[in-house]
Amino acid sequence: MALRDPGVRDKLVRAANEAEFARGVGAEMRRPDYEWIFLMEDPTGPHRSVADLARERGVDPVAAMIDLAVERDLRCFFVQPLFNENMDHVLEMMRHPRSVVTFSDSGAHVSQIMDSSLQTHVLSHWVRRRQALTLEEACAC
Repeated sequence: MALRDPGVRDKLVRAANEAEFARGVGAEMRRPDYEWIFLMEDPTGPHRSVADLARERGVDPVAAMIDLAVERDLRCFFVQPLFNENMDHVLEMMRHPRSVVTFSDSGAHVSQIMDSSLQTHVLSHWVRRRQALTLEEACAC
């Protein structure tokens, strides 16, 4: 695998760090914020940021992503939330009497965003893990 070659790895790190990015408005590509890119180690999290993992390893965040991917034989996912990063704010919105947590577009914009896991996330994260909602409250969302 070419990613194991230190020369290829270094070239990719340089290219990523020297890239020019347009100002992001929607879900299009933007300059990576490694504090908000996470290694998905399990479906419900919490997930550690690439920035934290890079600091632990003493490497550039791009190198950390390459290393993590190689260590897992490319069987890993990185997630980058675009909206509602603060889970306490999300819970406050979900509990608001005028809020309805509903289905997503489930893939209509698959090249930009994938949010079809919304319902299972409500159950696994908010009901089971955080116990912030009862099962009945989650189903009424």
